[in-house]
Amino acid sequence: MKKKLVELKAKVMDLEEMRRKLLEKGAKQVGVYRQLDTYYNVPRGRLKLRVVNGSSGQLVFYLREDVSQPKESKVYLAPIDRPGELAAVLAEALGVKCIVDKVREVYNWRGVEVHLDKVRGLGEFLEFELEVSAGNEEKGKKLLEDLLNELEIGAENLVPISYGELILKKGE
Repeated sequence: MKKKLVELKAKVMDLEEMRRKLLEKGAKQVGVYRQLDTYYNVPRGRLKLRVVNGSSGQLVFYLREDVSQPKESKVYLAPIDRPGELAAVLAEALGVKCIVDKVREVYNWRGVEVHLDKVRGLGEFLEFELEVSAGNEEKGKKLLEDLLNELEIGAENLVPISYGELILKKGE
């Protein structure tokens, strides 16, 4: 499955406060999931195998710019029945770049998927993802900026890169 998204990520100091604000503003919780993302070495974009709650899996390939402000992403998703077996094949064929271990709370707020993430070794983050159709990218970016302002998150907290890249930078 292919999706076109606009998205952003921000470092937050207090997930409890973000959760409270979201719920006060009418966000609905979808669920809480433990996600283990294994990133692989690829010549372009990012490829990861996501294992959710230790069982179900999803292969994710995506292309996006590394910019702080709301950005467009092309995302390709494939559900995986036996992620452990695929992980072994991918590790052998491509090599593991890094592993991201997180607990993700997912909310729906004004049609935007909101993630409150606690990432092992990195801290707490908020992400917005909005699926958009061609021609509606700028409208989607504007909505994400408006929601960011409503939650009183400043531009200085925006993060331009993936959790995988953050982990790699931290290890340098």
